[in-house]
Formats: sequence, structure tokens, C-alpha cells
Amino acid sequence: MEIRKQVSNELKLRRYVLNTALVLSLIYVFSTLVFSDMGMLHYMVIKENHSALSMKVKNIESVNAQIRTSLANHKNDNFYLEKYARENFGMAGPDELIFLYK
Repeated sequence: MEIRKQVSNELKLRRYVLNTALVLSLIYVFSTLVFSDMGMLHYMVIKENHSALSMKVKNIESVNAQIRTSLANHKNDNFYLEKYARENFGMAGPDELIFLYK
């Protein structure tokens, strides 16, 4: 009877040690996945930064496309060239007068 108690106690102790080791290892793995330098929190911050930068890139690309279109119009279209010269340099066409108001 005494040997059975001893075996039973050893099995309980073995289970306790294994369960404790399992719980500690799970806590370690979870904390490493969440709080480490390459963990989930760091990933979430990087993901936010990536989405913000992606939005900035899209905005810059759309502005760039508008500027390219405007530049192409200014280079190739005489109407835009004449309008730019009139507005920025005060130029006039033949037989036109410019009135300056002060």
C-alpha cells in the first residue's frame, strides 16, 4: 500500500512539474510573440506606418500626374503658353493695350 502511495505521489509530482513547465513555456512564447522587438505590437505599428505612407505616396502620385499634364499642356498648347505669358509677364498680343490699375 505504501508503494502505491509513493507511486501515486510521484505521478502527481510529475504531472505538476510538467503542467507548470507547459504553462511557463506558453507564457514565454505568448509574451515573446506579443512584446518582443519583432512581436505583434511592433507589427501593428509598422502596419499603421505602412498604410499612412501608402496614402501619402498615392497623393503625391496624383499631384505628380496633374503636374505632368499641366507641363505637357504648357509645352505643346499655344493657348496655355499665351495665357501663361499674359498672366505672369504682363505680355500682350499685337494690337492690344494693357491697363494697369493702381
